[in-house]
Amino acid sequence: MEAILSYFHAVYVYFSNIIHNTTLLEKVILILPYLLFDFPFAVGMIIVLTLKYYFGFFRKRKANYIPHVTTIITAYSEGKEVRKSIESILNQDYPGEIEIIVVVDGAKRNKETYEFAKSYEGIYPERKRKVLVIPKWERGGRASSLNLGLKYASGEITMALDGDTSYDVDMVRKAVSHFWDKNVVAVSGNLRIRNWDKTLVTRFQAIEYSISIYMAKQFLDAFGLLNNVSGAFGIFRTDFLKSIGGWDAGTAEDLDLTLRIKKYKSVYLQVRFGFAEDAIGLTDGPETWKGILKQRQRWDGDLVYLFFKKHTFVFNPLITGWKEAFYLYYATFFQQFLIPVFVILYYIKLFLKFSVIEVSAIVTFIYLIYAIHTFVLMLFFVVVVSERKKWDIKLLPYTILYPIYGFLLRLNALYAYIDEAFFDAHKRTGYVPPWVARRTKF
Repeated sequence: MEAILSYFHAVYVYFSNIIHNTTLLEKVILILPYLLFDFPFAVGMIIVLTLKYYFGFFRKRKANYIPHVTTIITAYSEGKEVRKSIESILNQDYPGEIEIIVVVDGAKRNKETYEFAKSYEGIYPERKRKVLVIPKWERGGRASSLNLGLKYASGEITMALDGDTSYDVDMVRKAVSHFWDKNVVAVSGNLRIRNWDKTLVTRFQAIEYSISIYMAKQFLDAFGLLNNVSGAFGIFRTDFLKSIGGWDAGTAEDLDLTLRIKKYKSVYLQVRFGFAEDAIGLTDGPETWKGILKQRQRWDGDLVYLFFKKHTFVFNPLITGWKEAFYLYYATFFQQFLIPVFVILYYIKLFLKFSVIEVSAIVTFIYLIYAIHTFVLMLFFVVVVSERKKWDIKLLPYTILYPIYGFLLRLNALYAYIDEAFFDAHKRTGYVPPWVARRTKF
């Protein structure tokens, strides 16, 4: 015990030395990756969202637009939980017609999900709702479910939704209001973590979604740089979606479709994306460390698959435009791919150059910077942005631990990049059946 206390005292002494006896330049060098990548983005978000929420800048015009809407709910193994998604659409306050198409993938195996969904099938004339349940007896993956639903879609607007996600009662009304502008072809809805209070892992995800979706997507949308139309909550103009062939088979169908639309946009410059921050969907996040790491291995590996194997054009400014290409280099190439590599090399260098006590003190200093960074962003979110302040204020104490989560995800991402780059991890994913994954072109 005495040895442990002695160790922490030595770390504290060296940490105090960093705080009090180093120059500003030396402190800057210690947190240079943070200052180059995380800090500018955070400052940009705070400035833009302050201007938006308090002074009305960057707000997009909306109209009382009431088209016929089709929602395609893709279901698999949700069981009775699929009812939450169906009921949340049936109970929308939207005055127009809503066609609800539920596609159950692998219905032979997922009989319970199919039977619960089937119990809702029918016409609800008093609410202008119709529910159609389509079984896919053999599993084909989410993209095939969406494309099957798209064949039956009769609405002017089509929403691609998940069977394990529920939606606020005003979601449809607020989401479709963006489509009064005929040039808007795709809008991403705003996702939040429904089971945020279950475990430490879900609390971290709730913080992450608040910053990286709720705030970051508004920031990007202000400059026409929306990075992805969410798979669990994507809204599209139906005729446009059909004209480009719907979704490609394989993994990461949401980002894949987003990148295909961006390529189309390079020819038809008037085509636009949007982000509906006030259209809220609630999804359950993984509740365990094993679950979240597995999910993110797939997500991060898919980035390598899509950006470096399937859609290499995205880094070509002659196709995507200089603004889009610059953002992709900054946010994708540097932040997503190079930062995890840099972090590993940085810490290796620290251990080679300094003692364990000195490294511990340096890591503590960097950790506190990121903890303060997360706390400030989350506090800003609670005060300025959040529509569920009673939820989000309870997350503030967990920001002190959030850098641990962020660091583990970066290490996990590095593993996923290597696995995909050298071993084609997307062909082994459980997200789509193996026979579908093997038949994809790349």
